[in-house]
Amino acid sequence: MDYNPPYGSVDPNASFDDHVPEEGIEGSVVPAKAIEDPQREIVAVIQAAGLDPSAEDLTQLRQAIAAMIAASIPDADASLKPGDLVFTARRVAPDGSLKANGAAVPIASYADLAAAIYFGDALNALAPWGYRCTNPANPTATRSVAGTHIVLPDLRGEWIRGWDDSRGIDVQVLTGNTTNGSAAITAIADTQTLYVGQSISGAGIPGGATIAAITSATAITISVAATATATGVSLTCIGRAFGSWQGDAIRNITGGSLNSSSGRSDRVLTHGDTFTNGAFGFADLNSNRVAQGSGTGIGSLSFDASRVVPTAPENRVRNTALLICIKY
Repeated sequence: MDYNPPYGSVDPNASFDDHVPEEGIEGSVVPAKAIEDPQREIVAVIQAAGLDPSAEDLTQLRQAIAAMIAASIPDADASLKPGDLVFTARRVAPDGSLKANGAAVPIASYADLAAAIYFGDALNALAPWGYRCTNPANPTATRSVAGTHIVLPDLRGEWIRGWDDSRGIDVQVLTGNTTNGSAAITAIADTQTLYVGQSISGAGIPGGATIAAITSATAITISVAATATATGVSLTCIGRAFGSWQGDAIRNITGGSLNSSSGRSDRVLTHGDTFTNGAFGFADLNSNRVAQGSGTGIGSLSFDASRVVPTAPENRVRNTALLICIKY
């Protein structure tokens, strides 16, 4: 819309004058376009915002502008898909999300979420979450591919780790029993971190072998038969199953000690003779040296990881506790 100056003005930006008879000012003549054009443009804005122009509502222009501004701002929530995780500083789940607390929720109420996180019929009996069940009060015991509920991941108090996804950073060392000529490996402590297609190696297992099937919580079938019968075989598996849970662990902590008796077999172990490093320490229970051939002396070595690392009932990184939710 362009500016419409007073009728008859030469200057396209001329201002309008009021009619002031006592001062001899005639006042400007208002052209029709100066009245019509603003109205038409305002109506166009109102209609563009999806509103029906009404002579009874004098707030429609404000409503239209507010609606257009809101529509132009990206909705962060709109980019989230069912199954996406949401970290929030709230104590309750945001709209459109559920707490990731291991609950079993009705598939009928959360169909998109259920479809997104379901591990599939083949893994329904072993999946750590994302499986169907018939009884939400006892999901583990009522697993069923025909179940009416889906089990959410339980991320309370857990640290999230990126899935290995064939990179090879996660290396698992397990034990199991092999039988010559058989592809079955049994007596594995826990198979929930394993997956079909995963590389596996060990004594009596041919090179290039992979996991062909996970037959139970303690047994698997590999792609080729073992060449030896043995128990407690060390199995190295590269990678880790998606969604699997892993307990805490630390790197090995070591220490050592050196005792020097200056060639005298009758000298007791004392702090002055013993040098320790790492997690080892020395305690004098009787620090008196004794004369050759007489007296007694006692010393002891102790192991305490807190001498070299911070300790707690669990292994952890620095962290802040927030609520983790899952989009449905």
